Amino acid sequence: MPSNRPALCGCGGAAVATAQGCIASWPGTLPAGSVCDATVLTMDLLPTFARLAGATTPAAHAIDGIDVMPILRVDAATSARILHWRFADGWAVREGPWKLLGEHDAPTMLVNLIDDLGENHDRLAQEPERAERLMSHHREWTAAVGVR
Repeated sequence: MPSNRPALCGCGGAAVATAQGCIASWPGTLPAGSVCDATVLTMDLLPTFARLAGATTPAAHAIDGIDVMPILRVDAATSARILHWRFADGWAVREGPWKLLGEHDAPTMLVNLIDDLGENHDRLAQEPERAERLMSHHREWTAAVGVR
């Protein structure tokens, strides 16, 4: 079984989505041998597969994933993207290498994934402004997608 060490285990929840890999192959559509370091989430599968099937995503529901085919085709540069996870009462928001984890309405840990891929060193006390900016992003996302 492959390992993501030193990233956290694949046991579920907001504290795990750090260093999973993906292999995509579609001869004649995706360039052979290309490597992409863009972060792609499972939430991106719905809009990607819907577009490939010629369908549209439901207008009545906020879809927070994106169509990743331009990224896989290497047609588009990846832009900065704020990523969100929610699992039961836990959640995480990531901007660049910074990831804020929380439970309910309170942050519990801030990590820099470049320096601390295993998410062992809490930086909340050292980076309160960054934590508040990420918390603001989390509140906006929660309101936009209707998380209760």
